[in-house]
Amino acid sequence: MSRIPFVQRGGPYPFLEVRIVVTRQDTGRREVFTENCKVDTGFYADIFMPSHYQLAISQLGVPLYDTPLILADGKEVSAKACYAHVEKIDDHEFPAPGIDIALFCHGNPKNPLLGLRLLNKWIAELDGPRQILSLFSPA
Repeated sequence: MSRIPFVQRGGPYPFLEVRIVVTRQDTGRREVFTENCKVDTGFYADIFMPSHYQLAISQLGVPLYDTPLILADGKEVSAKACYAHVEKIDDHEFPAPGIDIALFCHGNPKNPLLGLRLLNKWIAELDGPRQILSLFSPA
Protein backbone atom coordinates (compact mmCIF):
# COMPACT_ATOMS: atom_id res chain seq x y z
CA MET A 1 0.00 0.00 0.00
CA SER A 2 1.47 3.34 -1.01
CA ARG A 3 1.26 6.40 1.15
CA ILE A 4 0.08 9.71 -0.24
CA PRO A 5 1.47 12.81 1.47
CA PHE A 6 -0.93 15.56 2.49
CA VAL A 7 1.98 18.01 2.19
CA GLN A 8 4.91 17.66 -0.18
CA ARG A 9 7.33 20.50 -0.69
CA GLY A 10 10.49 20.91 -2.70
CA GLY A 11 12.52 24.10 -2.67
CA PRO A 12 13.13 25.98 -0.62
CA TYR A 13 14.07 22.97 1.49
CA PRO A 14 13.26 22.23 4.35
CA PHE A 15 10.70 25.05 4.72
CA LEU A 16 6.92 24.92 5.05
CA GLU A 17 4.48 27.81 4.83
CA VAL A 18 2.48 27.78 8.06
CA ARG A 19 -0.63 29.81 8.95
CA ILE A 20 -0.72 30.38 12.72
CA VAL A 21 -3.72 31.91 14.47
CA VAL A 22 -3.77 33.45 17.93
CA THR A 23 -7.33 33.98 19.21
CA ARG A 24 -8.60 35.95 22.16
CA GLN A 25 -11.15 33.53 23.59
CA ASP A 26 -13.57 36.02 25.19
CA THR A 27 -13.95 38.23 22.10
CA GLY A 28 -13.11 35.88 19.24
CA ARG A 29 -10.66 38.47 17.85
CA ARG A 30 -7.82 36.82 15.92
CA GLU A 31 -4.36 37.62 14.73
CA VAL A 32 -3.15 35.56 11.77
CA PHE A 33 0.53 35.05 10.96
CA THR A 34 1.66 33.29 7.79
CA GLU A 35 5.32 32.38 7.90
CA ASN A 36 7.76 30.27 5.93
CA CYS A 37 9.02 28.10 8.80
CA LYS A 38 12.21 26.08 8.69
CA VAL A 39 11.59 22.49 9.77
CA ASP A 40 14.02 21.95 12.63
CA THR A 41 14.13 18.52 14.26
CA GLY A 42 16.57 19.94 16.82
CA PHE A 43 13.93 22.33 18.17
CA TYR A 44 11.86 20.37 20.69
CA ALA A 45 8.70 22.54 20.76
CA ASP A 46 5.98 23.56 18.25
CA ILE A 47 6.64 26.96 16.63
CA PHE A 48 9.38 29.52 17.37
CA MET A 49 9.06 33.06 16.03
CA PRO A 50 10.87 36.40 16.52
CA SER A 51 10.01 38.49 19.55
CA HIS A 52 8.45 41.30 17.49
CA TYR A 53 5.29 39.16 17.22
CA GLN A 54 4.75 39.72 20.95
CA LEU A 55 3.42 43.23 20.26
CA ALA A 56 0.56 42.05 18.02
CA ILE A 57 -0.30 39.27 20.46
CA SER A 58 -0.27 41.66 23.43
CA GLN A 59 -2.42 44.21 21.59
CA LEU A 60 -4.92 41.43 20.95
CA GLY A 61 -5.12 40.93 24.73
CA VAL A 62 -3.89 37.33 24.72
CA PRO A 63 -1.68 36.51 27.72
CA LEU A 64 1.98 35.79 27.06
CA TYR A 65 3.74 33.59 29.60
CA ASP A 66 7.41 33.64 30.56
CA THR A 67 8.86 30.23 29.85
CA PRO A 68 12.38 28.82 29.64
CA LEU A 69 13.58 27.92 26.16
CA ILE A 70 16.81 26.12 25.27
CA LEU A 71 18.43 27.43 22.10
CA ALA A 72 20.50 25.42 19.61
CA ASP A 73 23.73 26.46 21.31
CA GLY A 74 22.45 25.02 24.62
CA LYS A 75 21.83 28.45 26.16
CA GLU A 76 18.64 28.77 28.22
CA VAL A 77 16.69 31.99 27.68
CA SER A 78 13.38 33.34 28.91
CA ALA A 79 10.92 33.36 26.02
CA LYS A 80 7.31 34.46 25.81
CA ALA A 81 4.73 31.83 24.90
CA CYS A 82 1.01 31.65 24.21
CA TYR A 83 -1.52 29.17 22.97
CA ALA A 84 -2.29 29.26 19.25
CA HIS A 85 -3.50 27.08 16.38
CA VAL A 86 -1.98 25.99 13.10
CA GLU A 87 -4.75 26.31 10.52
CA LYS A 88 -2.79 25.50 7.40
CA ILE A 89 0.53 24.04 6.24
CA ASP A 90 1.31 24.82 2.62
CA ASP A 91 -1.93 24.00 0.75
CA HIS A 92 -3.34 21.68 3.43
CA GLU A 93 -6.00 23.20 5.70
CA PHE A 94 -6.80 21.48 8.97
CA PRO A 95 -10.38 21.21 10.29
CA ALA A 96 -11.36 24.12 12.57
CA PRO A 97 -10.04 25.25 14.93
CA GLY A 98 -6.75 23.79 13.66
CA ILE A 99 -3.95 22.11 15.59
CA ASP A 100 -3.31 23.32 19.15
CA ILE A 101 0.24 24.55 19.62
CA ALA A 102 2.45 26.52 21.95
CA LEU A 103 3.85 29.55 20.12
CA PHE A 104 7.23 30.71 21.44
CA CYS A 105 8.63 34.18 20.74
CA HIS A 106 12.20 35.24 21.47
CA GLY A 107 14.98 37.25 19.91
CA ASN A 108 15.38 37.65 16.19
CA PRO A 109 16.03 34.24 14.61
CA LYS A 110 16.93 34.15 10.93
CA ASN A 111 13.89 31.92 10.30
CA PRO A 112 10.79 30.98 12.26
CA LEU A 113 11.01 27.31 13.23
CA LEU A 114 8.59 24.39 13.05
CA GLY A 115 9.83 22.01 15.72
CA LEU A 116 9.72 18.36 16.65
CA ARG A 117 6.68 18.49 18.97
CA LEU A 118 4.47 19.64 16.07
CA LEU A 119 6.23 17.50 13.48
CA ASN A 120 5.66 14.38 15.62
CA LYS A 121 1.91 14.57 14.91
CA TRP A 122 2.63 13.09 11.47
CA ILE A 123 5.03 10.87 9.61
CA ALA A 124 7.67 13.17 8.15
CA GLU A 125 10.01 12.21 5.35
CA LEU A 126 12.99 14.42 4.63
CA ASP A 127 14.51 13.36 1.30
CA GLY A 128 17.83 15.20 1.34
CA PRO A 129 19.17 14.14 -2.07
CA ARG A 130 15.95 15.22 -3.84
CA GLN A 131 15.33 18.08 -1.36
CA ILE A 132 11.70 17.12 -0.79
CA LEU A 133 9.85 17.27 2.53
CA SER A 134 6.69 15.17 2.80
CA LEU A 135 4.13 14.87 5.59
CA PHE A 136 1.87 11.82 5.86
CA SER A 137 -1.06 11.12 8.15
CA PRO A 138 -0.25 8.37 10.65
CA ALA A 139 -1.82 4.98 9.87
